[in-house]
Amino acid sequence: SFISPATNQRTDDYGGSLDKRCRYPLEVFTAVRAVWPQGKPLSVRISAHDWLQERAGNTPDDAIAIARLEEIYANDPAVREHGVTLGEVAEGRVVLHRDVTADMVNSHEICHGGFLFHLADSALAYCVATFGAAPVTRRAEITYVAPARLGAHLVATARQSVEFGRDRMIEVGIEADGQLVAWFTGHSTSPRVHA
Repeated sequence: SFISPATNQRTDDYGGSLDKRCRYPLEVFTAVRAVWPQGKPLSVRISAHDWLQERAGNTPDDAIAIARLEEIYANDPAVREHGVTLGEVAEGRVVLHRDVTADMVNSHEICHGGFLFHLADSALAYCVATFGAAPVTRRAEITYVAPARLGAHLVATARQSVEFGRDRMIEVGIEADGQLVAWFTGHSTSPRVHA
């Protein structure tokens, strides 16, 4: 398995941490999804546990981190039905993808900032969910650095920067075709469960 650290001994961007080991399979999945009919299901099977004692392998925690986000994604029409795809996943780090389409462009012929905010806020939620929390955004701010043009491929990378109590601070950088276009900082909280 490409995802297993026991078999993936690469030292480049496709090996090492879980998110890097998931990069190639997710690139293949994204390419297939691009040509596969939207109304038809597409799934991936992963080995949940490598059962290796003498060397590191996938653990149930790795599988849970991946499966947790896949479940959220399947039940999140605000993300799924707006062309956002789930990319790399690791605890405290998530990457989401989206292309700038004609219905996202404003009168300046650039991507409307609201779509960039939606992508960043979604990345925040998925990043917090890697810890098993059910997040809501308490506060957020975004700085638009450069325009994203029609047809650009957007990549939002979310990372946790601080955790305190039930709250987490998440930073999200959004790139369009490799150029930083927005920087988002969000404060999320996980509501208390009432009996």
